[in-house]
Amino acid sequence: MNGKYLEYGIFKRIEFKLISKDHFLLISNFVINSKRKMLDLDFTLRAHNVSLRLKLFFQHSNI
Repeated sequence: MNGKYLEYGIFKRIEFKLISKDHFLLISNFVINSKRKMLDLDFTLRAHNVSLRLKLFFQHSNI
């Protein structure tokens, strides 16, 4: 899964680095819409036949 990028809405790039079967690191590089106070991203990551359901909330106070 290393080096895989996916385009998703307002996000410019999302990179998953698989550490092990049950642990992974999520590095995100995204564009902030100044009119939004919270971004809600919901998607599924499949790795090693394991489905991980992620729901991420990004809160901004200085935008």
